[in-house]
Amino acid sequence: MKLNQLEARLPAMYYSALEEGGPSYLIRSRPGRGKTSIFRTFKKIMKRVDPASKWGFALINGANFTLMTGMGFMIPSKDAKGQDVAKFTLPYWYQDYETGLALDEFDGGILLIDEYDKLGLDEKKIVGEAALSKMLGNRRLPPGWVVMFAGNLMTDRSGSTRDLDHMIMRRITLDVTDDVECTVEYFRSINVMPEIIQFAEENPQLLFEPQPEDQRPCCSPRTLHQVDIHLRSLMTAFDTQEIPTDPLTQEEIAGGIGKPACAQLVKTIRLGQELKPYEEYITHPKVVTLPSKPDAQRLLSYKIAARVSVKDAKSALEFMARMPEEHQVMFVRMAVQRNYQLAFEPHFAEWCAKKTALIAVLNRYKVENK
Repeated sequence: MKLNQLEARLPAMYYSALEEGGPSYLIRSRPGRGKTSIFRTFKKIMKRVDPASKWGFALINGANFTLMTGMGFMIPSKDAKGQDVAKFTLPYWYQDYETGLALDEFDGGILLIDEYDKLGLDEKKIVGEAALSKMLGNRRLPPGWVVMFAGNLMTDRSGSTRDLDHMIMRRITLDVTDDVECTVEYFRSINVMPEIIQFAEENPQLLFEPQPEDQRPCCSPRTLHQVDIHLRSLMTAFDTQEIPTDPLTQEEIAGGIGKPACAQLVKTIRLGQELKPYEEYITHPKVVTLPSKPDAQRLLSYKIAARVSVKDAKSALEFMARMPEEHQVMFVRMAVQRNYQLAFEPHFAEWCAKKTALIAVLNRYKVENK
């Protein structure tokens, strides 16, 4: 299963798990492939399917989940007869991941048990009951809520513990496969820098580098995203619009994604530095010189999409009209992903109306951002 397939099928999986006797689901992959990130978009995904309902999402991390955090903390109390009884506080997982609201304030949602493979054996027994009867510890999930799981493989050297047969019999297990297109689409949706996106597109052998036996840093979607965050932080700290490529920065990049990936990423960054400033293309859209190399043209399309504003929309489209059509389509798609207000800009709307493939994309962003 690919990440975009997981996103497309998540509503069906939710409704299946909601049925009496329905299965739970375990989504597995190598570390850092984006499965948890897809689950975190559950509320947006369900907003497209059922915008009238209030959707929630809650999270348990299996690496730090204990018997006590599963139950909540016990507080001695007395009943109406004065007898000593035990009451439990509301456990931390009984709240929406974003808002902190209690699960019973929503019409439905997913409680994701992430890093499932790292749970201890006793904890796996507890969450196994949640998968089957929707009871977790001493607390039943509210109506509309289901439990799903995500984790790594035993072969990933991630601290996995032995699985239990009764758990395997209570779920459908699906493995996420590496896919460049899905990773790049996710990077676009979270506004990763254009140079990072182009590097990922052009270097799948580095993006999904096998884990080295000597356990040194290597590239993956997660570590590449972390490098993007680090580089942005450097640019902010040194008040520059240019991505640094000095020796110390390269050492830091290599510490995140490994030396082979670092060398190739720096080449892509320097290709971007050869392009003219954004303002040149907006101020003189019909006469400014186009890059001659195809990879530079594609990177330029990404960089303009990462900067274009509603005010600049007309000029940006005038310039992009001189580029190959495939770059035009991706430019508009990326721009609207970054700033959905562009979907309402008259020139963008008119241009998109002529492109059937983009109409559904625009409608999706309008629904999600209501």
